[in-house]
Amino acid sequence: KNKLNYDFYDTNLTFIYKHSDSDQLSISALYSNDGLKTENSVNKLMINTLWDNLATVASWSHRGDISHKMTISASQYTNNMSLEMPHWAYKMPTNLLQIGIKEDVEFLLNEKWTLCAGGAYEFTRVREYDNHTQYPLYNNTSESRLYTQATYHINDQWQIAAGAKATYY
Repeated sequence: KNKLNYDFYDTNLTFIYKHSDSDQLSISALYSNDGLKTENSVNKLMINTLWDNLATVASWSHRGDISHKMTISASQYTNNMSLEMPHWAYKMPTNLLQIGIKEDVEFLLNEKWTLCAGGAYEFTRVREYDNHTQYPLYNNTSESRLYTQATYHINDQWQIAAGAKATYY
């Protein structure tokens, strides 16, 4: 007979400071937790998986003929997985850290045309543990993105947009 339990919860908090009609700063934090546990009574196999995520985002935006939005983010993600039988156990903890920065700029050319451009950079570090040596194993990656988009406002109800994005890993 198999038994399965799953639970999930998250909490978040956001502070927004409106400096003026066109300038705003926001800071957000999120914490989430998932848990999955399964047990097989025939072979006594238990699988436990716990996930935690802590994310923070800071964003500043300015609205006008030229609008800017800059976002800085950081996320710490943890996964603890274990497989257990009566005389055997395997544990696999993993940590993932992501740090990113993004800038978006929007130009209002006239009442019909808007141009947008932006870029982003994200760094990721994954740390896993080797079950035999108990030493951490690291894997670092980075990603860079650039994009542009043009929007034509046909009328108050319709608009058409076309764009391109390039990503480098």
